[in-house]
Amino acid sequence: MSSPIIFSNEFGKPYRPDSISQWWDRFMKRNPDLPRIRFHDLRHTSATLLIHAGEHPKVIQSRLGHSNITTTMNTYGHLLQETDQRASSHFDKLFDEKD
Repeated sequence: MSSPIIFSNEFGKPYRPDSISQWWDRFMKRNPDLPRIRFHDLRHTSATLLIHAGEHPKVIQSRLGHSNITTTMNTYGHLLQETDQRASSHFDKLFDEKD
């Protein structure tokens, strides 16, 4: 199975992988007020936002391209626990309202 094309030009042809890194470096230099992050860090940000939005881990696994859910869970599992604790607090509020 071939790798999916993540970035393509208007004709559907893939960009060279290093051109994306170069674009990101130029973008970061033009925006010095932004925190310095690597392009790859956007991947982690995306996963984290999906977890906090309550997205199912299998969907996140698929979007990240992990072949095994274990990889996703080992990398982001601590965030899922945090989200679970937040979800539990909703029940606390419900029970407190009934008192």
